[in-house]
Amino acid sequence: MKILVSREDANYWQKKGALAFRFQFGNESKDGIIIERNGQHTCFIALGEKEKPARNDSQAKRGDSGGMTRRKLILLARRVVFEALRKKYTNIVLDFRQFRFPAIKITDGELAELLAINFLMASFEFRDFLSKPKEGFPKVNTITLVNASGKEIQSGIERGIIIGEEVNHARHIATMPGGNMTPAILAKHTKQSVKGLPIQFSVLNETQMARLKMGGVLAVGQGSQEKSRFIILEYFGAGKPAQGGSASSGKEKPICPCGQGRDI
Repeated sequence: MKILVSREDANYWQKKGALAFRFQFGNESKDGIIIERNGQHTCFIALGEKEKPARNDSQAKRGDSGGMTRRKLILLARRVVFEALRKKYTNIVLDFRQFRFPAIKITDGELAELLAINFLMASFEFRDFLSKPKEGFPKVNTITLVNASGKEIQSGIERGIIIGEEVNHARHIATMPGGNMTPAILAKHTKQSVKGLPIQFSVLNETQMARLKMGGVLAVGQGSQEKSRFIILEYFGAGKPAQGGSASSGKEKPICPCGQGRDI
């Protein structure tokens, strides 16, 4: 999927066959309905009255309105892609300003990143063992954002694409049946994933693990005919520790998420 920023307006892209979206408050009768006018297609998505921006400060303080949350915004971005896939549109045009809600205090760059991540995550489907239909699987090829100029928005989109693609890559590996994602295959996937990154990759075989007395890992592996592997990824973004010590070389220390060795 490509996520682009355009100087042209939505009408320009609709004339080229892109599906536009319009968010409306409270008009549930039109929810998910596509209206065609002069060959241009627009899909309406109804938002609840609680998501409508507050009309004044007192209303906002009472919580009567302006109830759009970050989670609801994420789901809204994903629904745009779901609707396009369900209706078999390959191209979408969106007005970036429609995703701006006063109740959510984020920058344009953060909003662009959030949208890009969730557009990509919504497009994920595990199809490795499905027969491809004659007309092909539904796929959104391009999402074009209008009224979204500026380096901050472009940078946010670029960050979001990286995160979204890597999340989907991890989801693909995690969804693969165990018989098709053996320790050896997972090690190959891992090596490919860190290619070109400042990460040192190594993998231990059973002989090396036995030498290190890693009995727990080897015991689990005995329940399978596949040979065990132990994957090691080392990142020294803050500089390698001094010989025999754990202190960094004076640079800023990285923040490293940790989990079980077999987590993805």
